Amino acid sequence: MTKKYVSHHKPSVAALLRFAVAATTAGLAKNALAVNAYNIMPVGDSITAGYEDNPTWTYPYSYGYRADLYGSLETNFNAGTGIAFNYVGTSAEPLNGASGNPTSIATNVPNLTALGQDNHEGYSGVGTAYTLAHIQPEIAINSPNIILLMIGINDISEGSTAVPTAAEANLNSIFQTVFADAPNADLIVAQITPYSSYTPAIVTYNNYIVSTAASYAALGDHISTVNQYANFQNSNGSINTSLYANGINHPTPAAYAAMAQTWYNGIQALNLPRSGPATVAPPAPPNLIYNGGFEVHGGGANTHNVDPSGQGWNFTSGVQGAGSGIDVGPAGPYATNFSSYMGEQMAFIQGSGNGSVTSMSQAVSGFVAGQKYTLSFESKGIAGFLGADPFKVQLIDGNTDVPLFGGQFITPSLTGYTDYTTSFTATDTTETLDFYDAGLNTVQEVSWIDQVDISPVPEPGTISLLLGASVISLSRRGRKSISGRA
Repeated sequence: MTKKYVSHHKPSVAALLRFAVAATTAGLAKNALAVNAYNIMPVGDSITAGYEDNPTWTYPYSYGYRADLYGSLETNFNAGTGIAFNYVGTSAEPLNGASGNPTSIATNVPNLTALGQDNHEGYSGVGTAYTLAHIQPEIAINSPNIILLMIGINDISEGSTAVPTAAEANLNSIFQTVFADAPNADLIVAQITPYSSYTPAIVTYNNYIVSTAASYAALGDHISTVNQYANFQNSNGSINTSLYANGINHPTPAAYAAMAQTWYNGIQALNLPRSGPATVAPPAPPNLIYNGGFEVHGGGANTHNVDPSGQGWNFTSGVQGAGSGIDVGPAGPYATNFSSYMGEQMAFIQGSGNGSVTSMSQAVSGFVAGQKYTLSFESKGIAGFLGADPFKVQLIDGNTDVPLFGGQFITPSLTGYTDYTTSFTATDTTETLDFYDAGLNTVQEVSWIDQVDISPVPEPGTISLLLGASVISLSRRGRKSISGRA
């Protein structure tokens, strides 16, 4: 086999330390089921999030497969034969209303919200490219011991017969990233679920999953597979169309329950010690900022989207084609023009061209008055224009504006992203974070902003633990890798 190592954009040490601070703080605030609990991180698309027939939501929301899986694992733990565990992840979908709000919560499954266990990394509409771009920071934030990965259906059109080579290449790189950044974690990869109509390309992709995972397992990597496709087949191998809540790809609650059993069987097959993982890491809290990485908007590659809606941010517009919004790059940090710090998208602040102030803001809730918090973000200017658009940052509490960074204009570098970090003390439970420029008569000054994060500052006694965990998370190992189709 061909040997290669795929390099990825790596967050700065400051950024990873910031993620570790958030994780440590959360671990103190949100207690685990047991001291030596395994962190389980579900990763994927809308099916991992648990979407059904959204946006109408005829069925009661059952948290996808995650609630039934939680019930099975909890029952086994209470019986004295299973592991203690936590779900970890930072996605707020679908309860953030990204595709309509569920009309009711199912009462026949554990209420993960009430239990503090509605934690996952599932995002509607994403594919393998998104997961590849985000799996590294997701590992850094969540410190998973078990990763449940099911991704790829959004890379394949319904009915397609073409070999999904791009999805396969991305998946292979995802595997390599997990092995390098979480070498002791157990990666369980699902053969993806089918569309409601037979799609040969999905069968081809699933065969690739099985063969590639087996090749890595033979090299000693912690990887195994489960078959979620089979849960949607009749006894004769045809697809059972009654198991689709939206008639296309989203499962019904009954189908999600079958998927949960399959995941449960995969976890049981690991034969993990009940005493817990060798290194216990606390789960991370959600960032108080919604869509701080600006990956929700689904604009086309290499597009400049002024004042887009549905992002959780309030943007502004100036003359035609200018203002604030979201840029979408074709290959994230490797793009020759657009260049996000992480992922494929980033926000921009651009001179309005008419003298009006360009701004981007978000009403942030969840603060505790009197608690100290850290605000951080990455920013750079666009070298192909006249330069960066200098901007200020402030918090707005009612009629009071609180300047951050000393009230000074920030003019980011044109050659690379710079990490900007400051701290503040919250004065209310909800405050508005506002980035704004001076009001320019040109549209040729533009600054990019990415990975906006607001997290509580940990107690001093946790810093030594935090720094030790950070060193571990930053260590990497060289490895063999699989290239090409098996």
